[in-house]
Amino acid sequence: MEKFKKLTYIFIALFIITIFSSFYLSYQDNITTIASNSGNNNELTLKEALTLGLERAQAWDKKASIFNATSVDETFEGTRGDTGKRYNWTINFMVPGTTKYLLIGISNGKVTHVEEIIGPDNVQAIEFSEIKLDSSDLIEIAKSKYNLQQGNDWATGYHYTLDIFDGIPTITVVGIDQEKLFTKIYLDPKNGKVTSAMHKIPNGGGLLSLNQNLNSLDLSKNGMAVKGLAIGKDKLVTWGDKKPREFNTTIQPFLEISEDNGNSWTNLNIKQFITHVWFNSSNELYVSTDTEIWANVDLGSEAKRILSLEENIEYLAYSSNNNIAALSNNLIYSTRNQGRTWEKTVIPETILSLQISDQGDIFILTENGQILKRNKEKWSTLALPFSDEKPNDIKISDNKIVIANQNRIWINEFSNKEWRNIQVDDQLTRLIMKGNRLLGISEVGGIYLINFGGMEM
Repeated sequence: MEKFKKLTYIFIALFIITIFSSFYLSYQDNITTIASNSGNNNELTLKEALTLGLERAQAWDKKASIFNATSVDETFEGTRGDTGKRYNWTINFMVPGTTKYLLIGISNGKVTHVEEIIGPDNVQAIEFSEIKLDSSDLIEIAKSKYNLQQGNDWATGYHYTLDIFDGIPTITVVGIDQEKLFTKIYLDPKNGKVTSAMHKIPNGGGLLSLNQNLNSLDLSKNGMAVKGLAIGKDKLVTWGDKKPREFNTTIQPFLEISEDNGNSWTNLNIKQFITHVWFNSSNELYVSTDTEIWANVDLGSEAKRILSLEENIEYLAYSSNNNIAALSNNLIYSTRNQGRTWEKTVIPETILSLQISDQGDIFILTENGQILKRNKEKWSTLALPFSDEKPNDIKISDNKIVIANQNRIWINEFSNKEWRNIQVDDQLTRLIMKGNRLLGISEVGGIYLINFGGMEM
């Protein structure tokens, strides 16, 4: 196998973006059917899709020419590109020298979407006659030379794009390599020559800690996608993905605990991908996955599942005394007794943030900028000290409600109706609780420690 070029790159081209869209299935226009070589199997090669699309495009304008094309992900039980064929294709045609473009979507052997769009007028068209080799030919070259394999998380199977680079038509075969890294093989469709081969290499990652004795930074878990760190009284817990690949970081989830300040780590026996981790006031570890919440997660103990939902948990909040609230499928599930019993509450509006207080009151920031409070089976609207802008975020901290709004932090203690505010140099877009510390994240990436007497950068 030829050695890949070790390049890290960003996929920003339009044709890559359209690989994974499914926009074109919205309506049908002048549906045409193409005969398949395998009976009822309506998967098409690239050239078959181009033939079908070109017929429709030249009925729109006789001068229509190929601009680019790409296969599109789908859920049909087909070959997923293994033989060079896909069910779904998106093709852009243009009239050379004009801004007239025609976008055509093909699915299951039929034209299922036709849309006129405006594009640049100074680009080069691709001549159909220049495509001597089809996707069915080029996939065999990519497999043989690079052992290219099918993607199986973000983009399933093999995908194909047709574009023009430096005046040369190029077909790209997309898959993964033996290390499960997102890989692209560029080939000349006139002769099958490989013009370039690239794969996406994970870069960075790991857990960074400050060694105060040596005044140095130590890096551990290098190359791993560390999603978070929770700190207990004498414990550290970190979680994420051991070996991120393609565009997915949920392949090899890990949850590890350290009882010696991060010098050594031990795996905790939860195999699902973790979304939230926290310690309650008794130093007991709680863990949330996409649909579940677990308590008593620790070495030598049996974790207890205290909540299991059918739909994903969209928002999760917990107070300093570990009242918990979770939003899923327009319902807020809340508990005031560490998960022994749960109450269900219907949200009145679409929300942007969810909080719960030590008293068990639920606070939500709605999409239209209101803050609502749920107490004794009733929602009420919180009177805000400003009316000109919408809040960016809210947090409940130490029996205080904290609101980030433009260049100010507004603070209200539950026992006092008066609001006070702290001026901030940057606009804070997010508020984050880490243990008993409240942090603000600015729109330019600055981190502020909010001490309620002022701000620390």
